Formats: sequence, structure tokens, C-alpha cells
Amino acid sequence: MKMKKLKNIYQPITEDLCRVEDLLRSHLNTKYNSLCRINDYLLGWGGKRLRPALVMLSAHAAANGKLKSKDLSLLIRMAAAIELIHTASLIHDDIIDNSLTRRNKQTIHAKWGEDVSIAFGDYIYTKAFELVAKCGHPDVLGCVAVAARAMCEGQLFQIFERDNFDLPQKEYMVIVNKKTAALISACCKGAALIAGNHDKEKYTALNNYGVNFGIAFQVVDDYLDIIAAKSILGKSGGQDIAQGEITLPLYDLFNSLAAKDRKELKEHLAKRNISKEIMDKIKDKIKDSAIFIKTKEEALSSINKSKHSLGKLSRSSYRDALGDLADYVIERGFGACL
Repeated sequence: MKMKKLKNIYQPITEDLCRVEDLLRSHLNTKYNSLCRINDYLLGWGGKRLRPALVMLSAHAAANGKLKSKDLSLLIRMAAAIELIHTASLIHDDIIDNSLTRRNKQTIHAKWGEDVSIAFGDYIYTKAFELVAKCGHPDVLGCVAVAARAMCEGQLFQIFERDNFDLPQKEYMVIVNKKTAALISACCKGAALIAGNHDKEKYTALNNYGVNFGIAFQVVDDYLDIIAAKSILGKSGGQDIAQGEITLPLYDLFNSLAAKDRKELKEHLAKRNISKEIMDKIKDKIKDSAIFIKTKEEALSSINKSKHSLGKLSRSSYRDALGDLADYVIERGFGACL
């Protein structure tokens, strides 16, 4: 089946996402010309706007397509805030990984330097929480704050465990849950807090959808980081390996190797400065059918759990779009790039 385009999946919330985009632009507007130039450059990055889409689709699904006008305004703010939190994390990630390109453009630190990039990432975080505060909803503020803290913890844990190629897989999953799934689940359950009329079943369903969606999304990202071309990623691949970070595809590769070969591969990875020849061998082995299937099954298992959670919601175009978005994650990783 042909992968659906995001613009088609987003069709039920096109107007909502336009409002989010308008709010991002107006909220980052400033009288300071130097800062204004960076803000404009940042907005020019574009992106999938996946997190705002999850907020709006989850909200409409929780409200059975009958979202109140006042709730919609709060949700637009929440969606924009979460996109800014995500964006701030990317700005800092690019410094940590020494990435020079993102979405086929220079990163902030490559264009303006590390000092500006660190301070600018902090600035974007503060602008995000200004918007969350304006929601006037303490539970949503708590939900987003906890997710942002978890995201930072996940990044720190990943840094602490660099070059630990014996890291237990369950510890890797802790990192994935914190670094990626926490903020994605906040999109979904935060939307339910505003639009779900205190329905615990909907809240739980959307939280579970978000957690499992986030896990699958990160597994796919980790896979693409190793095997996808720069034209697909919009940035240089192999960043995780270059930083000595263990990811699920590497676990699957290690488990497929004899002890001698596993030891030799770990020695190569520990050197950090991996040759193109070794990197190509890693790519070829990970694209080998057995490892490809194993990694895909791991991601698909989480996506199936995610979609199963949607059964607790009433049938609507919004619920269907959430299901399509889950399918998109798998197709993006294991269809389009091969």
C-alpha cells in the first residue's frame, strides 16, 4: 500500500495547523533585529509539525469532533508550545552531536556559533513555557513540564551511556521513553485534559497511543540514522554511531554476530572515528533481511499497540487520521528509504 502523504493525513486539521503556524510566527516576533533574523531562519526550517498535529487530532478525537471554541484556542497555544520545546531540543541536540545541517539547511550553531545557539535554545524554551502558562490550565502545565524534564533526562542518560556497548536493552528503552515518547505522549494526553471532558478512559487511551507511537518513532529514527541517505534525513547520517550511542538496530546487529565478530565490531565503534568502509559494512549488515525484519517488528509491535489504544475512542475522521499517522511512521522508516 502506498504511503499516505502527511498533508492528506492532516487534512481534518488543516485550519488548526495554519493557526498554530501563525501563532508561532507572532509569538517569536521581536523588536530586536538580530534575534528576529534567527527567529525567521528557524521558522524557515519548516518540518513535519508532527507534535502539533498529534495535539489537534487527539483533541478532536477526544471531543468526538465537537471541540469547543474556547478549548480550541487553548489547544492552539499548547500545540505551538510543544513544537517550540521540540525545536529547542533540536537546537541543543545539534550542538551536542556537532551536526552542521538539519532539514538540508545549516544548523543554528553552524550559522551563528555555539554561544548564540546555546542561548537561543534556552530562549526558545522560555517562549514555549510562556505559551503553556497562557493556557491557564495547571494540569496541562504540569503535563508539559514533566515531559520536558523527562526529555532532558533522556538526553543526559544517553550521553552518560556513550561507549557502553553492553548497555542492557531495557535501559535503552528507558532512554527512548524519556527522550522521545514522553513529549509525544504529552501531546496526546494533554489534548485529552483540555478536550476530553474529564473522561479517564479517553485520557488513558491517548496516553498509551502517544507512548507507543513515540517508542516506534524513535526506533525508526535510530534505524534511519544508520542506513538512510542524507537526501532522506536532511542531515548527515551515522550521528548515533559517531557519538558512541547504542540504539536498537545495533542491539539487533550485535545479537546476530558470533562472539568474535561482536567483539571486533565493538572495538571499531569505540574508536568513534569510524571509516567509511566499516560504516558501509554496518549498513549492509543492518539492511540484511534478518536484522531489518527484527527491527521492523520491534517498531511495528509498538505501532500496533498504539493503534489498538484508539479502539477506546469513537470512530471519526480524527481517530482515523491518528491511525494513518501511526502507519506513516512505519512506512517512513521501512518503506520509502529502501
